[in-house]
Amino acid sequence: MRGYLGSFSKLEKTIFIVFLIMLVIFIILIQTIITSLEENTKLKTRVYARFVSSTINNRDEATEIIFDEIISKIDFPVIITDGDNIPVSWKNINVGSENITYKDLKSGKDKRVLKRLNTIIKKLDKGNKHVDIREPITGEIIEKIYFGYPKEVYIMKYVPLLELLVILIISVLGFVGIKIIKENENSRLWMGLAREMAHQIGTPTAALMGWIELLEENNGKLENYSDINLMKEDVNKLKIIANRFNKIGRTQKLKCMNLNKEVGKIAEYYNRRSPKRGRGYVVKIAKNESLYSMIDDELFGWAVENIVKNAIDAMTKKGTTITIDLFNDKGKSVIEISDDGRGISRTIIANIFAPGFSTKKYGWGLGLTLTRRIIIDYFGGSVFVKRTKINRGTTFRIELSQCEGDGHE
Repeated sequence: MRGYLGSFSKLEKTIFIVFLIMLVIFIILIQTIITSLEENTKLKTRVYARFVSSTINNRDEATEIIFDEIISKIDFPVIITDGDNIPVSWKNINVGSENITYKDLKSGKDKRVLKRLNTIIKKLDKGNKHVDIREPITGEIIEKIYFGYPKEVYIMKYVPLLELLVILIISVLGFVGIKIIKENENSRLWMGLAREMAHQIGTPTAALMGWIELLEENNGKLENYSDINLMKEDVNKLKIIANRFNKIGRTQKLKCMNLNKEVGKIAEYYNRRSPKRGRGYVVKIAKNESLYSMIDDELFGWAVENIVKNAIDAMTKKGTTITIDLFNDKGKSVIEISDDGRGISRTIIANIFAPGFSTKKYGWGLGLTLTRRIIIDYFGGSVFVKRTKINRGTTFRIELSQCEGDGHE
């Protein structure tokens, strides 16, 4: 169960990282645009200053038209003062009076507007160093240009904060949604575990009940001594089932074990219980290369059995053969379990490992979920459908890392 919950923790981290990357990219883009606007503003100001300086003693009608065009296109706050810092003209500045002139300010007629303009000048000069306009010959400062940035620059500086707020809201909603989904799946998982336990216990229990009936019919005697071994096997199966459920949700100490031996036990168990009449089956180990991997034998057996049971349930004819291949593939221990049954529809193949999903009328949809949790979360391997075709069968593939030796932790 811990591994199951852990998978959602990884999902949450992934979502957070994706949103964080998006935010960083967005901030970089916004900052690039802001920097471009700021540089453009500074360039316009310098061009204006040079234009004024170069034409100060030689302005004709054409020059005045160009001058007016430059001024009219300015979209940022600007104040032009004389050499004594008395405002001469301004644009995109709200001073509360439209009719005030340079003469009025120089004579001290409107001290309120002058004070406001001086306050704005200090703010502008603090943000951007003013540009001096000098007399070309003497170098005397005849005017100064104080400027700010277009209002879009200041607005865009707050956009990343707004973006962060939106991402945080989306993240919170996403995490809440994931939590709800997680809780729902946990409920289905616990319900499925209870049903799976009942199902697992039911098989050996039914067999033991059959043995009891047989003993009653024969007055407590068995015809063959081998029957006692079969009874012991069914009792031992109950013990194994109890141990399996006890291990789910706990950290397991894995051992380097022979997979061929463990798979052989499973094949032997199911072959002995194949019906003598009706739809019998054979579990056959075809390719059998020696493989060792870090596993827990009881959980490994459970994972493989779930796939074998699905293959048995998918039988469509008598004498079905379930083939198990064990081989090495690029340093991986590979187990492929194939059947010639009904196959899996492509429309549902993505859901077969989901808790509660089943195509069986009385299925609980937990077998393959547990297989996936065991192989991935406990053993660090992978399990997937390698191939499937309707009415032609299915092949499941399990991949595990290899190890050397036998029984080492």
